[in-house]
Amino acid sequence: MHTAPGPVPLLVRADADQLHQTLSNLLTNTARHWRPGDTVTVTTSATPSEALVEVADTGPGILDDELPHVVDRLWRGTRARTTDGSGIGLAVVKEPVTAHGGTVTAASGPDGGARLTLRLPGPAPHGSRLGPGSVQAASCLSGKYP
Repeated sequence: MHTAPGPVPLLVRADADQLHQTLSNLLTNTARHWRPGDTVTVTTSATPSEALVEVADTGPGILDDELPHVVDRLWRGTRARTTDGSGIGLAVVKEPVTAHGGTVTAASGPDGGARLTLRLPGPAPHGSRLGPGSVQAASCLSGKYP
């Protein structure tokens, strides 16, 4: 696995435990479909309004007609049916991300490989109060895991 963290830690307004679990679920799901020789690259970046985490692999990819369904609960793609799993892996990635006001998108190239991108809103404006259990800076998005 390769990591390509951005030049500064990403700031988000999110529950740190949920975010850590979400990223763990995403990487676990990626590893489940990993074949010998495949690579996974995790890249982080930011825009003025959001933080982005991209997990790209060189695996078999996702069929075009299946892309809209990869984050649906209990749904498994044709290529995923040869591995163990229940079909909730990416749904448990999507749910906390959308609960935090973010999105999860999936893409796949014509020669294989898949790319999942998580977009999370940036930090609250200066002076805003965060709710209980929220954090401004998520160290797990900086490429440095606790």
